Amino acid sequence: MTSPTNDSEKPAWTTRASWVLLWAILISSLYLPTLGTRFDFADDGNLVYPAPAMSPAERIELYWEKVIANYRDLGPFRPVLWLHWEIQAEMFGANELSWRLCRLVWTTLSAASLLWLMLELGIAKIPAS
Repeated sequence: MTSPTNDSEKPAWTTRASWVLLWAILISSLYLPTLGTRFDFADDGNLVYPAPAMSPAERIELYWEKVIANYRDLGPFRPVLWLHWEIQAEMFGANELSWRLCRLVWTTLSAASLLWLMLELGIAKIPAS
């Protein structure tokens, strides 16, 4: 029995995973300068920042009211997006840095998923990045 001793004997998926993770971090690092700004690209999040502490039932009622109001005013809307904002409001409150760090992590995961998909579809590493 022999064990791998050098990089050439590593399974292909570990090399691929390392490459995807490196590029995902590099892509999402472009977002780093925005962590300290007072300006935010996601305006919808501002709609839930000032919400006071609520019980789960009150939070669900508020969420449902927003979904219905948006449906009446705009037509079919995005109830999953509103749920996403309300959960983040409950978790992060009005802490802007927490919201932005969450988006940074989400950006990294999204970039990694897209890069992995591109490699699975047979797109070469250079065009995928």
